[in-house]
Amino acid sequence: MEPQTQNPATMTPVPPTITSGPPPRQPPVKPPNLLHQRIHPFIALLFIFAVAAAVGYCVWTKAHYNWAFDDEIASLLQTEGRSEFSDWKTYRNEEYGFEFKYPSDVTLNPTDQSRAMFLVSTEPAGFGIDTKISETEIVIDGQNATRIDYKGGNNRDRIYVEFADKELENIAIHFNAPAGYDLKIFDQILSTFKFIEPTAQVDMSGWKSYRNNKYGFEFKYPSDGIMQSDGLATNPLGRTRIQNYNGNDGGSDKIGLSTGEYYMEILQIVSCNDLQKKTIPGGDIFTGGPLEGAGDAGGPVYALCFITADERAIDIAFTGDGDLAWQIYSTFKFIK
Repeated sequence: MEPQTQNPATMTPVPPTITSGPPPRQPPVKPPNLLHQRIHPFIALLFIFAVAAAVGYCVWTKAHYNWAFDDEIASLLQTEGRSEFSDWKTYRNEEYGFEFKYPSDVTLNPTDQSRAMFLVSTEPAGFGIDTKISETEIVIDGQNATRIDYKGGNNRDRIYVEFADKELENIAIHFNAPAGYDLKIFDQILSTFKFIEPTAQVDMSGWKSYRNNKYGFEFKYPSDGIMQSDGLATNPLGRTRIQNYNGNDGGSDKIGLSTGEYYMEILQIVSCNDLQKKTIPGGDIFTGGPLEGAGDAGGPVYALCFITADERAIDIAFTGDGDLAWQIYSTFKFIK
């Protein structure tokens, strides 16, 4: 047989055999840096030690020496904590139940006939017609009120404030200021205005009564009160006096009352001017206090005055604790 031969054109190519080479080399892995791991705790301990040393030094220094800025820091703290009204005076009205602060250059005159208070910064010189400038609704310690600003003679300013609540109609605020006066001060005064609780009531069941049938009035006073009178001929009432301590019988006032001591006098005076008017059953009374410039001998004076049918001004002047004065005056009434 003849050997078979294949046509090269018809031969199927055989794929070449591929032999795999050696695996690719990986980069070498560095061993962990043990020194680096040990440095972190060491640095942390060193930092803690340095902070502790610094704090300890500061504490030791503070305990043994005065720091240069101690005085400045203390002064700054005191200034920041001080109220801007700390050097202002305080007016408190127990009868009408309110109080406010005012600067020393403001003259307080709690007398506007039927109103509770009247403020005057400086008595404006001259007269003139007041012109209404503005009317503003404001709120004072939670109560709605109306503020009216006027411009008066000599270019002075006048401000009038009254409350919307009818129960507060006996409280009105007047403020007179000369030309150029900073009216922001009045705004600051209003910001300190607040209503207070009325004087706490006490048991008056054991109190004594003073009654004057000739002039038609009576009131109660504490049971420890001692009635005295020297029958001065110059006074229709004599010198009627009630006090709760011995001595000074019908004589001069005691110089400096002790805590709890009081005295009150009932006598005729010239007029009831400069006191607050209040209407009660049977007539009008005028009250005020503490009155500046009065009661130098024993203390502050609280007054109740009224006009009799024959045009006499009868005054009850109480020297002592203001709360007790208003409690006594709350029992005053006219009789027939």
